[in-house]
Amino acid sequence: MRRISFIGHSLGTLVIRAAISTACMEPYVSRLHSFISLGGTHLGYTFGNNSILSSAMWVYQRWTKSQSLRQLNLKDAGEPKQGFVHSLAQKSVGLSAFKHVVLVASGQDRYAPFFSARIQIAPAASEESAVGSASIAMAKSLLEPVAQGGSTTVTRLGICEARHATPFRCAIFSDCRRARALGATAPGLWTLRSGAPRTSSSSRTTRSCRCSPGTLRSG
Repeated sequence: MRRISFIGHSLGTLVIRAAISTACMEPYVSRLHSFISLGGTHLGYTFGNNSILSSAMWVYQRWTKSQSLRQLNLKDAGEPKQGFVHSLAQKSVGLSAFKHVVLVASGQDRYAPFFSARIQIAPAASEESAVGSASIAMAKSLLEPVAQGGSTTVTRLGICEARHATPFRCAIFSDCRRARALGATAPGLWTLRSGAPRTSSSSRTTRSCRCSPGTLRSG
């Protein structure tokens, strides 16, 4: 087994990050190659855009006493910075152990918060709030080792869905090997606009956009 790569979705991305930091994985860390994160909740369920889901999660959490939901909402300890998700971001074995990291997110995702999936500081995050401060700290803890190591390529991909007769609009920002700048600030978003896909009214088209300094393309 020469290379080890992982593909995770939602909460599964946290499971992967927790797994690679365990003692039994230590002999294999040097073989880690790629990590593809699909709608990962890397910064917890913070600054989401679905108020109905947030309310439903609060009710479900209170009813079932779900520990995983408490962890995702940064409410499993006295302070957000004392919880599981924040402590996971401080592990010595993290994203920098991989050669390639791809963070896939969508502003249309009603479950995984857009900025959490991208490991990016949300514009609404503030050092003055406990959750905001924890979110900022996690983003920096996850990306600063990547920037310092210089051997990991980080790519952010935005996925948008467009219907017939609806202009396709995608706003994302993707960069490689500039994790420090991306983690420490909330950069502006590149914007890509195109006409409606030429498909039947009953079909749907999913496109992905990828932006990097000086280039802009969609696929």
